[in-house]
This record gives sequence, structure tokens and C-alpha cells, in this order.
Amino acid sequence: MGKLHKADWVAFSHQAALELCTDTICSAEDPIQQFTDVVINIANNSIPKSKPNTKKHNTIWCNEDYKAAIKTRNKALKQVQKHPTQHNIENYRVIRALTRRVIKTSKHHSWQTYVSKINSRTSIKKVWSMVRKIAGKSPSCNIKHLTHTILK
Repeated sequence: MGKLHKADWVAFSHQAALELCTDTICSAEDPIQQFTDVVINIANNSIPKSKPNTKKHNTIWCNEDYKAAIKTRNKALKQVQKHPTQHNIENYRVIRALTRRVIKTSKHHSWQTYVSKINSRTSIKKVWSMVRKIAGKSPSCNIKHLTHTILK
């Protein structure tokens, strides 16, 4: 899919006027396919492409157990959406609870591992950076504000 708001519509119209000739389209063996190919080619030249949305979990506590639990939970949710029987709903609730437990355990283990590495020379900036990573928050948080608030 393209970025329609960034398309060069003037160029699209100009190229369409030049290439979409009745003679060329109608004289082709398959006029519909010829028309489609020309319009797609014009669109490819005039409309920038968008990148696929590949959202990844880049939190520090994301591990294989977490990924497997999320995958299982999503499968159970799809099953509920397709066939909302009492059994499927109950199964989804159990899997959702197990997934929450896996996430909580992963966060806890990640935090314990990190805390065991902290010493008196570890900077407060690194500590807060790790706290935000484990919390899954954006690094754009204002660290000065956070440190100032805690040191009060």
C-alpha cells in the first residue's frame, strides 16, 4: 500500500493522460489486463510506498516464553472470535491468565538480573533507562524530572 497523502497527483494525471490511450488499450490482447498494468505502473511511479508494519517487542524482558505465550493467547482469541462457545471463552480466559503470569515472571526475572548487576558506580541515568525498558515505556521520558522528583 502506498502513502496516498504524499502522492504526486499532478505527475500521476500527466502520465495517465499520456499512457492511457484508447488505441493502445483496446488493441491489446487483453484490454482489461493492459489497462490494469498501465494504471499500476503509473501508481508505482507516482505514489511512494509505505513500509510494512512490523511491530516488534523490544522490551528487555521479551524472551521466547513471552513470545510463545502471546502467540498461544492470540490463537485462543481468534478461536473465540470465530466460534464464541462457552468452552472457547473459558479456554481463552485461562490462557490469558497464564500469559499474564508469564509476562509478570519475565519482568520479575529481568529486573532481578539487572539489579544484581548494579553497584555503587552505576549511574542513575542507566538505572532509570533500565526501569523504562522493563516497563516498556518510551525512552523519551524526561529523566531529569524523574531524578529530581525522587531525590526530593
